[in-house]
Amino acid sequence: MDFDELLKKTCEARGFSEGQVRGLMEAKKKDFGGLLTDEAALRIVAREAGVEMPDEEPAVFFSTVKQAQELAAGAQATLFVRVWNVFSAKKFEKEGRRGKVCNVAIRDATGEATLVLWNRDVDLVEKDGLERNDLLEIADARIKTTEPLEVHAHLLTRLVPRKEEELAEELLGRAAAIPKNPVSLKKISQISEAEQEFDFYCRLLRTGELKEFVSKTGKRGKVMRGLAGDETGQITLVLWDRNAELASRAFVGDALKIESAYSKKDEKGLEVHVGWKGRAIVNPHDHGLPDKEIVWKNLFAPRKIAELGTGEGEFIIAGTVADLLGAQIVRKCRDCNATVSTGFVSQEFEQLRKRAFGSEEEERARLLAEEKENKKENGTEDAAAANLRRRGEGAERVGIKCPQCSSTRTREFLVVNAELKDDSGKVRAAFFGRDAMELLGLKSLSVDVSAVVELKREYLQGKRVEAVVAARKSSFSRELEATVRHLVSLG
Repeated sequence: MDFDELLKKTCEARGFSEGQVRGLMEAKKKDFGGLLTDEAALRIVAREAGVEMPDEEPAVFFSTVKQAQELAAGAQATLFVRVWNVFSAKKFEKEGRRGKVCNVAIRDATGEATLVLWNRDVDLVEKDGLERNDLLEIADARIKTTEPLEVHAHLLTRLVPRKEEELAEELLGRAAAIPKNPVSLKKISQISEAEQEFDFYCRLLRTGELKEFVSKTGKRGKVMRGLAGDETGQITLVLWDRNAELASRAFVGDALKIESAYSKKDEKGLEVHVGWKGRAIVNPHDHGLPDKEIVWKNLFAPRKIAELGTGEGEFIIAGTVADLLGAQIVRKCRDCNATVSTGFVSQEFEQLRKRAFGSEEEERARLLAEEKENKKENGTEDAAAANLRRRGEGAERVGIKCPQCSSTRTREFLVVNAELKDDSGKVRAAFFGRDAMELLGLKSLSVDVSAVVELKREYLQGKRVEAVVAARKSSFSRELEATVRHLVSLG
């Protein structure tokens, strides 16, 4: 339906002259701060007059932040904004119900506001990777306060990230008028001491253990240290609380975008911290980083096995698997990192679990019931996180304790020993955690790893391995050994 036909139908529906309808159109344009075209204003007037437009999708008309501030608390607001800053999500528990909340600073050409996301809507940040300076449509959010403006997403709120190249002409003009956050984007080699806020892209080169702590004020928190790198260098990465949880589930080699980081220097060197104001985005869109193999090869020099020496740093070696020497599962204390037990810990754990929880059928039914309840209450915890949580709770309930500090908070990881060779010699190499799992092709530790080693030995012999390693002297044999830091490629 073209403009003239719609104008005629509107006049007929209201019994108005063309001049009266055009007056209503001008009033609508004024209501929207002059941001409506004649066509958009006529569509609003026509729709209010009851004119049917079955072949057209209903248009969305966006208020400005300033206009939303003039509405009453509890009203609905529909906004088109730019993301200014995304703060780290937080978990909470209230009246026995668990959930997540995340604050997003937003703005348009007329002002700034805070968007509050709850539970499943937090996935827009943690799974879909909403980034600083992205454009966002927010339809039917509830206004909590007006000075300053705070809007909350709820069940009926629609949140749609938009790319500038996809916008219609009207919104493209509005987007161009919204300033971008000028926080600097750096390469790792450009990061200096005591910078307060900056963004950067990196590859995750190493992940440490996710540790829990209690602050001087009694507040519980989490921290994880890792190593990050790009084509210009590498730096220690320290992530706190929810950022630490998210990064602990990332894989070595994954791309990260770090927003609102700050740097500090101590006796160990320069570090980048990601606290409550910052966030880590795993595998962000348009990161522009080179492939992880290229990053590693830029950061670590290649060496032959015969050239490895202790205390000389980390190097890339390329060779083949000569033999699998064995594997074991190690249980470590999460609080003091002491070894709790070694060997086939998973089998021991399963026996203890059965005594505590009953038969497999009873355990399965209980876990299904817990999963349903968890989804109903939270709706955001993924299956892997839920499984890890249950294993940790299970260890506490069956009474596995640290011999050093008596903590029941323990973790399992796999250690695989293999002999690697190249044309210069051989070396015994130790693979840990995810690298060990990848070497054996395992997805879980609920297996007899000694049996897997026997099954995989012949298959893996002769397989090409490229890895970043550090050399050390064995405390038992005094022979040179290699600790695998990163498994770059296999096969």
